[in-house]
Amino acid sequence: MIKNRLKEIRCEKEFISQKDFASFLGINKHQYSKYERNVLQPNLETAFKICIILDLDIKDIFYLE
Repeated sequence: MIKNRLKEIRCEKEFISQKDFASFLGINKHQYSKYERNVLQPNLETAFKICIILDLDIKDIFYLE
């Protein structure tokens, strides 16, 4: 199962709210919240957008559990 560290990373960076992050990705806050809680995983395009916004490699955000 693929998991992510989105919430941990977003909180560490302390620069963006869930709502703003979701807006950058072109999705609603509810869907982004599901990503942070590992209820859903983003598709590949969204995952790459996340990497660009956070300026991190995909392996630093997503991992196999």
